[in-house]
Amino acid sequence: MPAAGCGAATGTTTWETYHTDVSSSGDLGYAFGVGATVTAERTSQFSFLHIWRRGADGAWKLALEVQSPLQE
Repeated sequence: MPAAGCGAATGTTTWETYHTDVSSSGDLGYAFGVGATVTAERTSQFSFLHIWRRGADGAWKLALEVQSPLQE
């Protein structure tokens, strides 16, 4: 996901998912792992947690995204 806001850098973000699962009710899911954002100036690595919610139309939508920087 590109950074947004004043002074945001442009670059490419990739994710490596370590684990995913879906609730027994089938309406919530999660994924966690590590990612990296690469710009011309630097590479920033982070861990992430994504929480997904299935809508009434059956489509999955990102409900929460948490990222924490990894030490360089």
